Amino acid sequence: MRRLALRVLSLAVLVALLQVPIGMLLDRAPFPERDAVDEGLRGTADILYFGDSVLASGYGSDLDRRSIAAMLNEQLPGHSVTLVQYAGYELEIYRAFVEYASRQPRRPRAVIVPINLRSLGPGWPFSFPLDQARLTWGDVIGLGYHRPRSTFRWTPLTRRPVPPSFPNEADRWTYHYVFPLAEEHPRLRALKDLIGTCRKSGIVPIVYVTPINVAKGARLAGSDFAAQVAREAAVCRAVGASVNEEVLDLSAFVPEEADFEAVEHLLERGRRKVAGELARVVRKKLSP
Repeated sequence: MRRLALRVLSLAVLVALLQVPIGMLLDRAPFPERDAVDEGLRGTADILYFGDSVLASGYGSDLDRRSIAAMLNEQLPGHSVTLVQYAGYELEIYRAFVEYASRQPRRPRAVIVPINLRSLGPGWPFSFPLDQARLTWGDVIGLGYHRPRSTFRWTPLTRRPVPPSFPNEADRWTYHYVFPLAEEHPRLRALKDLIGTCRKSGIVPIVYVTPINVAKGARLAGSDFAAQVAREAAVCRAVGASVNEEVLDLSAFVPEEADFEAVEHLLERGRRKVAGELARVVRKKLSP
């Protein structure tokens, strides 16, 4: 029996050792978002601004096609903002990035974290367990063991459904935005963890709810749309309040339908307005 146990243990060790080069070979890829954090903290950046596709550059007929982060950087002389953005990013991956930044020799003074309400709904199809593993454990361990962890479900992974097709645009907006939201949502728990990491590391968290095209939503999905968005934003604020942190509600901050490219993607005037409000908050929170 003892001999069998030693053989099983030896086999497990061999498999573990082989998994590292296999993972590095199969899953290794550039990680420009982590590189952006590293480069910013090696340089002059004192603010990391995380975001999803809403933080992308301009659309359509925009003359100023810069991102909100670039516009914000312009309004904050004496500070340097580094954008860490990828389409589909959400609070769980932001938590991993903040934990990663907190372990660096030079930490940011502040992080800006948006809450895209759609990412809390039933149809958000994105999660980033591999990126989280690389940020948490480094490439050798993260890449080496992500594949068996996900294959054999050794850790819980968020798997979200692909949104269904909709007979009309009103149903699509309702599906993505009109849903019950509780403070116990896993991604809101990730927000609490993120704020806790900031507190322990001396980093100032600046958290806000992403603006939504409330005017179009109300026109398409009914008058209750704006009230539902406000209720969901209130839950996010309550989560912040539970850990003594303000969550800035910008969900209805851009009221004009014409300032949006889509549901949350902002045209030039909307991006500039959000950048101005964030600049005000940054100056207030980082003032000597």
